Amino acid sequence: MKNLRLPVLFLALAFAGVAQAHPGHGDADFLRGLLHPVTGLDHVLAMLAVGLWAGLRDRSAAPASVLLLPGLFVASAALGTALGLAGLFNAGIETAVAASLLPMGIALLCGVRSHHLIALTLAPLCGVFHGGAHGAELAGLANAGAVAGFLLGTALLHVAGVAVSLALPSTRRRLAIAGYGGGLAVASIWLLA
Repeated sequence: MKNLRLPVLFLALAFAGVAQAHPGHGDADFLRGLLHPVTGLDHVLAMLAVGLWAGLRDRSAAPASVLLLPGLFVASAALGTALGLAGLFNAGIETAVAASLLPMGIALLCGVRSHHLIALTLAPLCGVFHGGAHGAELAGLANAGAVAGFLLGTALLHVAGVAVSLALPSTRRRLAIAGYGGGLAVASIWLLA
């Protein structure tokens, strides 16, 4: 039963969001920002993917290297949020968010390591889209607390993905992450349909 705790937690987080990717925010504050990443299936899937992907690195890599991909994503999400707040993204950004899951899923399915140029390009690009969607929704309502909450919520989902990835036995990690990648690609197509 102990071996089921992390997979059950992982599944609970993956399905915590609603099918509607980004429901309205009402009053924008820290708590709403913090909860935003778990209110949309696309966000939950992407954030967990980045965390899982961070655990898919070479054995010779320094332990701190597990923070690189999530750090890039969060920094890029902050940039995207600023661009969204400035009005540089519109409602069409939702399509880019859903579409961003497809190349991430394919890369995970193919076993692309987290330090590879593909990962180091895709994660920040996806971060800009996810942050842009958040910023576009909050334009006119935003405050620093909501933005800080969104970025913290994003980082916490990354941590959950990293924890699951590192908890997996090394012999099964690549297979499990490849399976998640395949599911992520399918989810992207479903969200785009």
